[in-house]
Amino acid sequence: MDYAVHAQFGQVLVPSREVYRLFNVVPTIYLLTFLISRPRSKAFVPHQAVQFLLCAICLATGVGLIHITTTESYLKVMRQAPGLGCLWVWSVVSMDLAWAVAGLAGVGAVHKFAGNKIQWPWM
Repeated sequence: MDYAVHAQFGQVLVPSREVYRLFNVVPTIYLLTFLISRPRSKAFVPHQAVQFLLCAICLATGVGLIHITTTESYLKVMRQAPGLGCLWVWSVVSMDLAWAVAGLAGVGAVHKFAGNKIQWPWM
């Protein structure tokens, strides 16, 4: 995601900064993956609670990402969008289908009720 955001704004991606950011993110991703991907027989948390948590993460990161990319400066987008985008995609992919659809519909509903219009660049 960092590469895509930097390429979009025509900025150079510095490898040392990327390695630093990677080392900051890896423990969190490892912990979340460990807690979420355990078999149901060995799970620490009930399956429905995990799905609810993932749906909440989906809503928070999706709404935040759309808000940042539509209202903030490109420097703030370059700093925050890759992390939020990865967490949003990860949460949607990790959910069951019904929960994922509900989470994405929730992001769309918040976006619509906030008074924002979804516009396609070619229309």
